[in-house]
Amino acid sequence: MTPILKAQFHERLMRDLAERSIPGIPAYIAAWSVIVFATGFHHTHTAVAYAAWIGFFFVSALRLIYQFTYQRLYRFSAALNYGFFLITVLIPVSLWSALFIYCIVGPETADIRMLMVMATAGLCSGAMTSFAPDRKIAITYLMLIILPACVSIIVFKREESPLFYLMITYIGFTLLQLARGSREYWSALENEAALAQKTRQLEDISKIDALTGIYNRRHFNQILELEWKRGSREKRLLTLIMMDIDHFKHINDSYGHLTGDDYLKSVATTLKGSFKRCTDVIARYGGEEFAILLPATPLADAIVLAERLRKAIASNTVKSRKTTLRATVSLGVAGCVPAHRTPPEHLISLADKALYVAKTAGRNQVRWNDQPQPAPIDPPDGTKKESVPCPEVFAQITAVVE
Repeated sequence: MTPILKAQFHERLMRDLAERSIPGIPAYIAAWSVIVFATGFHHTHTAVAYAAWIGFFFVSALRLIYQFTYQRLYRFSAALNYGFFLITVLIPVSLWSALFIYCIVGPETADIRMLMVMATAGLCSGAMTSFAPDRKIAITYLMLIILPACVSIIVFKREESPLFYLMITYIGFTLLQLARGSREYWSALENEAALAQKTRQLEDISKIDALTGIYNRRHFNQILELEWKRGSREKRLLTLIMMDIDHFKHINDSYGHLTGDDYLKSVATTLKGSFKRCTDVIARYGGEEFAILLPATPLADAIVLAERLRKAIASNTVKSRKTTLRATVSLGVAGCVPAHRTPPEHLISLADKALYVAKTAGRNQVRWNDQPQPAPIDPPDGTKKESVPCPEVFAQITAVVE
């Protein structure tokens, strides 16, 4: 199990413990109240009865505080969160254990004794279910609530030895119940984690092109839409490179589709090595066409990167099935500041036009769109707003490439 998975399991464990033990908050008060009023214990042992009530109310308040703060407490410190939870568990069970001992060895407690045994058994059964995710807490709870009473019988009330054997037998059955509940809980949790991992794998598969190992067109369009909205909010430049392998149909027709597949893989590998920023998005757009999305990248920088990529691919030799291939690519670069009412397809259209110019001009070259200003927005009257070239930026880009 990986450290990340262990941490996730621990966080889930604490959340489940907090939620599963909610019924235990009023359980002590309810059980003690029923016993006291049913037997009139508060009349014969007033101090003990009311002291126990005060203790249980205090612990219940502490437990409610934990219930409303455990998530923030866990984010602050997992160890502190676990310690606080243990306090809210051990204080009430210790108080109940003391009452149980008192009802066994104390004066004039015969009429309350069996009710305490029955209530203790009920509390233990509920605790084994609530604390099944953490066997250490569950076993500590069980031993703390019953064993002191067993010792008290042996030391002070030997005539109650049948009750001693009954409680020892109950401990054995309760431990079997705990083992089964814990096993079922962790088995379900591991199955849930495995299912979540499979789901993530399927989601990754749906995003990745099976042949090249980079994003597919569907996921690229999703990212483009998100980046377009972000760029529109932040008025940030968004740059796109569209790339097409020259004469790829000839490669397939002459050497076969398997050789063509090997070449596509090689190009994808070069792409991954050329664009390493975490914000860069590369994808197989379709067939032999690739797309590279470069958020917050000046058009001049994108053109330089495209030219480096073109040279890298042109110098790359691919050996496939006793065939040595060397091909070239054509690239179209475009950039604009997204506008709210303009769809992201506008940027694709600009890059496609630049790519078309590169292919018609002889292939194996980079061409770009000289419109780095915001994407045009259609006015409310329905008339088209013409794009205005930017000569200063165009001259700057030309100087960088040359």
